[in-house]
Amino acid sequence: MAKTDDLQAWRSFIVFARSGTLTAAAKALEMEPSSISRAISGLERTLGVELIRHGVRPLVLTDAGRKAHKRMETILRAHDSLMDALKDDNRTLEGKIRLSSAPGFAARHLTTLLQRFQIEHPGITVEILAGLKEADVQKGLCEVATLTGIPTLPNLVYMSRGRNVYVAAASPDYIARCGMPVRPADLRRHSGYVYCGPVRPEPKVLQRGSETEAVQYASAVRSTDILAIRSCRLRTI
Repeated sequence: MAKTDDLQAWRSFIVFARSGTLTAAAKALEMEPSSISRAISGLERTLGVELIRHGVRPLVLTDAGRKAHKRMETILRAHDSLMDALKDDNRTLEGKIRLSSAPGFAARHLTTLLQRFQIEHPGITVEILAGLKEADVQKGLCEVATLTGIPTLPNLVYMSRGRNVYVAAASPDYIARCGMPVRPADLRRHSGYVYCGPVRPEPKVLQRGSETEAVQYASAVRSTDILAIRSCRLRTI
């Protein structure tokens, strides 16, 4: 799980932001100050930005830290409220929830959570659908959906599930046999496995600064199943 998906890490950051010191945050959460510091550092490494200005004493939030504090405090409050409500209604929850998710996210993240949810709420049936859009949620085709990007349609309630980063990857044996592509143009001598499902568009170009180059492979296999692509890339080919 990415550090940005770790609610406890964000809780450590929020409590620090409220209290102003690692010691006070550690006392409030009944943790060691070093654990609070590691949690915040993990968020910063994953995000690639500083949330705390480390070169000054006392420690203060950066602009990014203040923005994260404002948004994540609301999200954590909503999460805690939801958990309390679910616990209070534990004996009365029943029915069906239609949940739309990309297959890869469902397999890697949702399955374990839903198994625990099913144990706590045996009266709830969860139906997992694949790749519905925000318009489908608005039409009532599902109750909950994991989406790529920020929803723009009105009357939708959403919270961030983290940041997805997609990278080009190959097995070590493939690189040893076919060479390492250095520029996008080098991909014309390579085979590629390309995701072309409903969750996000197929990448057609790569961009660095003002420089843009088209992505072209000598041969390509396109699939709507991101896990199949991942499996192929991890195997020796």
